[in-house]
Amino acid sequence: MAALTRLYYAWTLSCADGQDHAVADEEFLRAHREGSGLSEALCGHRVVPGPLAFPPGPRCQWCLRYLRARATMSDPDLRMRHRRRRRRVPLRRLFARCRRTR
Repeated sequence: MAALTRLYYAWTLSCADGQDHAVADEEFLRAHREGSGLSEALCGHRVVPGPLAFPPGPRCQWCLRYLRARATMSDPDLRMRHRRRRRRVPLRRLFARCRRTR
């Protein structure tokens, strides 16, 4: 498994709801290429960007929760390294009951 890639994002004021939403840099690029200017925030909200001269609004709680959850995720490679090995059960033991019931 590959390690988590770093997530680059920016807080952007949305004119639709007046909140700051976290938008990934790839999403900014996609919106620019499409020419729509509408980006999707980490919480799934479609961001209608406001003027940069406006003061920042309150931060979206769903975006904050997403970022906090992502920050607490451990690296999958490290998690797999400390994994316990289970004792394997021979298949004949599993199928022994099937033979007896006939």
